[in-house]
Amino acid sequence: MCKSLVPCAEAVKTTYHVLRKAEPNTGSKGTAAVHVAPRTQSQADRLVSEMLAVFQHVDLFPAAFKERMGQQLHCDALGGVEAFLQELVSGHSMPKSANEYALMPEASPELRAEVTSILRDDEHYSFVQRVRSMVPVPGSEQDAGGEVECSFNVPPLNPDSHAEVVVSQMIAVFNYVDHFPSEYKDKLRRQLQSEGEQGVEDFIKEWVDGHSAPKDQNPHALMPDASPSLKAEVTSLLLNEADHYRFVERARCALLQEGDGEGKSEGDGEGKSAVQPPAVGGGHTDVSADGFLTQFRQQIPEDHPMSAVSPGYKRRVLFLKFWRNMVEAPIVNHHLAVLDKRSLEDSDMHEGEITFKGFNIKQNQFNSDVDFAKLRWVYFPCMQRDEVLCFQQGDLTLHGPAGGDVQQRVSFPELRQDHATFHGAFYDPTAPSHAPARQSIECAAFVFLPQEPDTPARL
Repeated sequence: MCKSLVPCAEAVKTTYHVLRKAEPNTGSKGTAAVHVAPRTQSQADRLVSEMLAVFQHVDLFPAAFKERMGQQLHCDALGGVEAFLQELVSGHSMPKSANEYALMPEASPELRAEVTSILRDDEHYSFVQRVRSMVPVPGSEQDAGGEVECSFNVPPLNPDSHAEVVVSQMIAVFNYVDHFPSEYKDKLRRQLQSEGEQGVEDFIKEWVDGHSAPKDQNPHALMPDASPSLKAEVTSLLLNEADHYRFVERARCALLQEGDGEGKSEGDGEGKSAVQPPAVGGGHTDVSADGFLTQFRQQIPEDHPMSAVSPGYKRRVLFLKFWRNMVEAPIVNHHLAVLDKRSLEDSDMHEGEITFKGFNIKQNQFNSDVDFAKLRWVYFPCMQRDEVLCFQQGDLTLHGPAGGDVQQRVSFPELRQDHATFHGAFYDPTAPSHAPARQSIECAAFVFLPQEPDTPARL
């Protein structure tokens, strides 16, 4: 498909694919419970609808935060439901400098009181009831026999211990094992399942060394440049299978559950892929310019053949995303919408950072004061299985050495809005309740254009 769209492309590198399914029982949490259209178009009603939608991402909340919410909602502890609502409203009322995800930054006391009342009492939203269904009950990660149920959200026993915080974060990485490279997952399985104690020791050593690397070698390292004493303490915790963390047991569980290689049924050509809910919520780009460069270098390092550019030449690399329906029924809800770039200015956006699949990702996000009424969104209703939507998610140019330079230079489009396309799924309140669930697949690829002379514009 990349070659059909860009016939001159010299090479294509597929970077990832994601399967999505919009059903109440998708994954461990449902999506239907969090998509409630505003009862009216008042500011308070719209905010409550958006606050509820945030809980579709509850699996990405920090473990300690989920534990606290669980205590308040299920155990009537820590101030109970009333404290939960007050803390929620207060968090969303913070200035953007303190909480970039705040939905009503620096809200007036009147607005905060109105939102709190709706959250507490309005049956249209049944906010507390819906959120209870999304937030796990404290202590539910293990069954009565003490067996681990592949839970990877394990808070540190001692939050003041650097080593225990790191181990907790390392376990959380296994929430996103489906995004590990296939070759790496196969290696981990061999170490953990067929190479005995030596394989486990090798796995732990490589894991600790990788997370101790400097940030310029591994931007996702959890303890960059760690001291020998910190590495030794973390290693001891990872190897101790009788303690709170049971790291190796959870790692084995993650790799078996993920199903790539293991768990193939007879005759299957491919292993199972993890299914994600639709990305309903605020529009975003997958990467900013800096985020694209980081992901590009992770897969195409400077010594890669396609990274080499001749002196005096340049090579453009596009980051394209493809999105399609996977089933025979047309899509009638949770449509994917893309933004008309002509309705957006560079001043309407900023670079933000999120944690997704265990990685920190830099992406472009809307400013809190953007005039959303001016934005023009486009979607394709009733998309069929044989229809594919393609949109750009990144654009960079590699420049070969020039003059006395030996360092390769990278440049991006002059206007940030030209770099990538804002997009996001949305809940359609007009969709029939009996409509089949949206099932879709998205795939991303780097597309390498041929080298061309790197000549400055003559103006």
